[in-house]
Formats: sequence, C-alpha cells, structure tokens
Amino acid sequence: MIVKELSQTDFQCNIKEITELFKISFKASFPDISLNNDFYDQKVHQAYSFLCTEDATILGAFDDSNKLCAFAYIYKTLVFDKDYIHLNHIAVFPEYQHKGIGKKLLDYIFDKSVRENINTIKLDVS
Repeated sequence: MIVKELSQTDFQCNIKEITELFKISFKASFPDISLNNDFYDQKVHQAYSFLCTEDATILGAFDDSNKLCAFAYIYKTLVFDKDYIHLNHIAVFPEYQHKGIGKKLLDYIFDKSVRENINTIKLDVS
C-alpha cells in the first residue's frame, strides 16, 4: 500500500474511481437522499479545480496493483491569522475498509501538518 499526493495527471487518470468514492461516501452519509450524477460531477470538478490552483492536496492510497482504493481531499486555510488543514473528504472503497488504509491517509495528513508547522486539523462531519 502506498499513499501519495496526486498530481493533476494522477487525478485525471483516476477520475472514475474518485467519482465512485464520492458516491459511496455521500450515499453512506445521506442514505435517504437521492443525489444525481451532476452533484457528483460538481464535487469532482471542485476538487480538481482546487488541485489545479494548488489550494488543495488530494491524497491517494494505491494497492500493490496500483489501483486507487481510497482518497482524502484536504486544503490549507487561514482563520484568525492561524493556518490549519481542513480535511474536506476521506473515502475508502468498501472492499478495502478495515485494513488500516484510512489510518494511513490520516497519518500522512498529520505528518504533512507537522512538516508545514500547522498545529490544527479541522474536520466537519454531517
């Protein structure tokens, strides 16, 4: 298992899997709400747009066959003159859950915050 920051090319090469991970995640969080493909396309486009402007970091977890099995979407922001990392989204394909992959993504985020001297990581959940 390898965790790495996705480049724009990596994102484009894995856009189908990223879209599916958004769908799985939102369906798990909001099982009674029917969301159409336009909603997911908008979420993927937003993440890619932030990645292109370097306002976001998209992490990918890849298995031994180089298949994307999970991702996390984070960005750095400033609140009250203090930098923090906002964890916008994290998702793992069901067949890869309960194998420590989410923890590996979170460990990468924690290490990144230390490297960038950021003491706060924020997660809003719904």
